[in-house]
Amino acid sequence: MLTLLIASLLVACGEKEASETSAVAEATAEAATVVPADKNSTAFGTKLMANDFSGMKPVEGAVKLTYSTLKFSPSGSWTAQGVVEIADEGMECMESGSWSMETAASDSTATVAWTIEKTTCAGRESGGETRAELTIMDSGSYKMKMR
Repeated sequence: MLTLLIASLLVACGEKEASETSAVAEATAEAATVVPADKNSTAFGTKLMANDFSGMKPVEGAVKLTYSTLKFSPSGSWTAQGVVEIADEGMECMESGSWSMETAASDSTATVAWTIEKTTCAGRESGGETRAELTIMDSGSYKMKMR
């Protein structure tokens, strides 16, 4: 009987699933590694990671790349789905890699750089970097100036 009681206590005290609070704390800790700690950068970083960007064009010219979705993660990684157009022919592709940001100019504007680590987009290579000043409005819309 004592053995049964001890066994049931051990099961009750076993490993627990992570709570939503600990998941938020973990994401916040991850974001601290890529987002500067000042007030403006923290506010901008929160907007950046909460947004799913669409229609962003990191490459224009003879070859055009338009991201249908671009997502920045608190872990310092990013992923994008898009279409490369070469001579009026479109090909779906994806890219992913790492990102960083400079200290934000305001709570809505900062320079962000993202580096390609994997790509299936024609004409793009691992190691390529895009650097842009992003302004994110409260509505979630954005403006981008290439740097």
